[in-house]
Amino acid sequence: MAQFDALTGLPKRYLLLGRTFASEIDSDPNDAAIVSAVIAMSRQLDITTVNEGVETEAQRAFLARLACDEYQGYLFHKPLPADKVLPLLEAHQPRRARSA
Repeated sequence: MAQFDALTGLPKRYLLLGRTFASEIDSDPNDAAIVSAVIAMSRQLDITTVNEGVETEAQRAFLARLACDEYQGYLFHKPLPADKVLPLLEAHQPRRARSA
């Protein structure tokens, strides 16, 4: 019987789905099936799924329907140097209501 130690025997928290799959998930049934299966497996193993290379709203919507946990890609922002990330995040933080 096959052992799946690579998936079950090591501590892990994230599984990264590469941009190769994201680029065709809305047009290639094979890529869509692979991504769907990987996300389902990750959920069963309590692993957070991150899909990189998300460039269109259609790709994001497809991943959202599959309950992908996190996305990254040009749809959200182009890559930035480290010193530019914090100001960007701070600018997009929701404003907290002031207490009276």
